[in-house]
Amino acid sequence: MVIEACPRLKLICVAFTGIDHVDQAACKARGIILHNAAGHAVHAVSELAIGLMITLLRRIVSADAVVRSGGSNRNLVGNELFGKTLGVIGCGHIGLQVARLGNAFGCNVLRFESHKLRIDDVAIEQVELDELFPWRVVPLGSQRQCPKLP
Repeated sequence: MVIEACPRLKLICVAFTGIDHVDQAACKARGIILHNAAGHAVHAVSELAIGLMITLLRRIVSADAVVRSGGSNRNLVGNELFGKTLGVIGCGHIGLQVARLGNAFGCNVLRFESHKLRIDDVAIEQVELDELFPWRVVPLGSQRQCPKLP
């Protein structure tokens, strides 16, 4: 709708890493250049991902609710991130930063990436997707769907 309303539009630059919310076919048909902000919020997103992992492993939300309601958190012992295996699908800027943080927390990091990458600063092992997620029931392809748990 916006693209049609701007007949002299030559460039769209979004402040996100993804461009799937922009009508790419319309841009191509009209010769409009489409750019994203590659690398934007790499640290914020990767730190959030690690923070959510810690929240789940340590059962922070459950413990908080129990303690706030007057209970004891003795039965809510969580786990550590240290020593866990962390799987990363896609090693772009964010995926690599998540892998680096995983290394810092002492995780064994596995990755699935369809492209050959040379990564010198991250201890990361390339594996096939079926090895990373053997329980995967949704085929991953051009639709880029996340695997669903059975």
